[in-house]
Amino acid sequence: MAWPYHVVADRDDLLALHIPRGSIYKRWARGAAGRELVDDVWRRDVLRLMFPGQHHSIWLFWSDDDERAFSAYYVNMEEPFRRTPLGVDTNDHTLDVMVTPEHEWRWKDAEQMAERVEQGVFSAEFAAAVQAEGERVIEVIERRGSPFSDGWEQWQPDEAVGHAGAARRLEYATGDALGASGVGVRRYRSLAGSQPRSRRQPSC
Repeated sequence: MAWPYHVVADRDDLLALHIPRGSIYKRWARGAAGRELVDDVWRRDVLRLMFPGQHHSIWLFWSDDDERAFSAYYVNMEEPFRRTPLGVDTNDHTLDVMVTPEHEWRWKDAEQMAERVEQGVFSAEFAAAVQAEGERVIEVIERRGSPFSDGWEQWQPDEAVGHAGAARRLEYATGDALGASGVGVRRYRSLAGSQPRSRRQPSC
């Protein structure tokens, strides 16, 4: 998959990326020629927090209407991101954690992970390592550690950006190479020179 992102923060300890509601992104679909990337419309405002060397990223979701109410955190298990001339690449690890605004959590796609182990896509050792990473993040959630206590849910995009992705067609990396785990490599596009500022700067 491929998303167009605006860079919110790019520091030694954090890469924060914003995808506005209404952006055109690429998703996998089955076509006449087989698996291919097709355009679709992203329906929620999302802020993605990526941490160098970490095997997860944290997504913040807001409602898909003009009220823009904060609705959830989402912990995505993945390879540590790699910078490329196009943006950043990572590889999804299937298992995720859903987190409510009240910090109640639940596993997501545990059954799919078990199926992939059974099918030989992932080894049992790999699946155990992914779950252990999730458990480390859950411990942070339960004690309200960073970034779950840093105020990111209060973040607002610059008004000049707003839903700037709507009705805009951007260039993506469209390679369909598979990562070592057999999961399609996701390619992310950072928009150079487009860096929205927060009206409420999180303390992190």
